[in-house]
Amino acid sequence: MIKILDKKFILKNDKNTKETTWDKVMSLKKKDDMKVGLANTLKDHDIETIIATADFFGAEERDLHQIYLDLKVARFRVFEWLAMAINGRLENQSAIKVFAHSFIKSNGVTSKFIQDLRETDYDIDNSWQDIELDF
Repeated sequence: MIKILDKKFILKNDKNTKETTWDKVMSLKKKDDMKVGLANTLKDHDIETIIATADFFGAEERDLHQIYLDLKVARFRVFEWLAMAINGRLENQSAIKVFAHSFIKSNGVTSKFIQDLRETDYDIDNSWQDIELDF
């Protein structure tokens, strides 16, 4: 249902609308602990962790390059980058599901998300496969 408030369109979840993965990620944006203003403060080794995870789950060169550009050059905050990935910016669905699962599991705290990617063996822990992508 769309409701108009102050000349803005706002999507309102009613009882028949379930919360999407995108909604969950966006609801955690205030918990970001690795930012200055509108930019992320990820270190090179943090970005390498994300790229290595995507590579492990079969991401193509295009996706790996896009992750680097988004996080290193454009310096999108992690929740923004992940929300765009969920909506189709990246093609590799397995990697996106792992990232979404880990981010939600880490309650949106970016440093915990990075640490979780380093410590959890998502090749064995398949709980990420239950994540539904919105696109």
